[in-house]
Amino acid sequence: MEDQGGFATAEAVIIVPIFMILIFLIVQIGIFAHAYEVIQASASDGLETASVPSASYPAVKTSVAEFIKNTSGGDVQLTRLNVQTGDYVTVTVTGRCLSILPFWSLTLSASASGDVQRFRASE
Repeated sequence: MEDQGGFATAEAVIIVPIFMILIFLIVQIGIFAHAYEVIQASASDGLETASVPSASYPAVKTSVAEFIKNTSGGDVQLTRLNVQTGDYVTVTVTGRCLSILPFWSLTLSASASGDVQRFRASE
């Protein structure tokens, strides 16, 4: 019988790192999907706050930041918030996602748009 102990070690040196990178990539995709849902939901939450006629930018920013803090578990950082107002409101939220892979920074952006709420007396 031949001794193949060195061959098994060589296989392990090649296969194990590839397998670990694949597992990390799958986990990173899951973190990215969760972060995108948080960013999208925070834009919707910001729209809800911004659609009130008396809303201010600090109120919208506080609402979005609190939403991200409470739902992301620290996986998402708010990097930019843009609120465009008028008769129609657009809230754009940009954030950075946690990355478990080195040298890879993931930035996500989502927008939500809607009308400003107008209250009219009944006729």
